Amino acid sequence: MEHPWIRLPNVANMLGLMLGALGIFLTGLQLENIYIEVMGILAFVPFILLFSTYLGLLIDDYITLYPQFTRRFLGIPY
Repeated sequence: MEHPWIRLPNVANMLGLMLGALGIFLTGLQLENIYIEVMGILAFVPFILLFSTYLGLLIDDYITLYPQFTRRFLGIPY
């Protein structure tokens, strides 16, 4: 388990890579080149799987650590 802020750069990287792959796909559509479209789709699929994994880990860590955050900020002892 890690602090959720530690995982945020990974989530941002995966989001950027997904948008880049989507841009490659859209470029292939504009150029009407099937090879570029396929390359964009093949790049998009693993990046969306990795994004889902990192986002799931971030949410899981946040849910696990959330009670400690609220107790610390409210001054309630553990």
